Amino acid sequence: MALLDAVGAAQRAAHTRLTQHYADQTARAQYEAARARRQYAAVAPDHRLVAAEFEHHWELALQAVEDAREAAERFRRQSPPGLSPPMQAHLRDLGRTLPDLWRQGHLKPAQKKELVRSLMRRVVIRRPWAEIVEATVVWVSGAVRPLVVPPPLLRQSDRQHDDHFVERLLALGAAGDSDREMAQRLTVEGFRSARSARVPAGLVGELRRARGPIALTEQLRTQAKLEEQWTVFGLAQALGVHRNWLYTRIRNGTLPATRHAVVGHYLIPDDPELLATLRAQRDRCCYR
Repeated sequence: MALLDAVGAAQRAAHTRLTQHYADQTARAQYEAARARRQYAAVAPDHRLVAAEFEHHWELALQAVEDAREAAERFRRQSPPGLSPPMQAHLRDLGRTLPDLWRQGHLKPAQKKELVRSLMRRVVIRRPWAEIVEATVVWVSGAVRPLVVPPPLLRQSDRQHDDHFVERLLALGAAGDSDREMAQRLTVEGFRSARSARVPAGLVGELRRARGPIALTEQLRTQAKLEEQWTVFGLAQALGVHRNWLYTRIRNGTLPATRHAVVGHYLIPDDPELLATLRAQRDRCCYR
């Protein structure tokens, strides 16, 4: 492989240049130390201050020689330039061995990225919708690989099929499904939220309240009357009692109630006589 041989030659040339660099650094430090020694030796003994200064310069020069030698020795002890024979064998048959080379941990993450970049000629990016990024990778061999990547979205309205999602959500709400039931149904049907592969119940409730009528389940929990009958919530509020007080009477048959045909929640007749009877029962048992 001519390219591999060229890379090996370049690595060896770089190693030779660095070896010469450290040798030059050591030689220069030795020259400076020798000059400092001669300057110190040339000072007359009675010039003590001058002699002390030249002695200090000499000591610094000797330390520089030691540092240069240590740096050169560290470089000498490093691995020899070029790739090991096993690595060269792998690279010479790269097309077949690259998957094994990739998995065996011989390459660092940065090297893997650089390798992938070297194999790509260009990448063409398109974003036809906010929720889709289309990438076409053109490899140096001429092969083309299309990719579809779902990018992170911050808003549900950025999704391409948001209108269909809301339409389906409102239809389920009109049928009486709870937020949790609707979220589970929508997820099974293939819908997803902007930030998740599923539809959370919180998103369902938020969109339902913002874009559609209140679901039957929610009405039975929060409205006083439905279809001209009391809800358990509404009657408990009107009487000032806990809902369990009403549920106990419904279960023992003393309070007439029917179940809603769709969601099954109790509805109680809006009968003034019944309301008066319940108030009297409440007052007798001192339930406030």
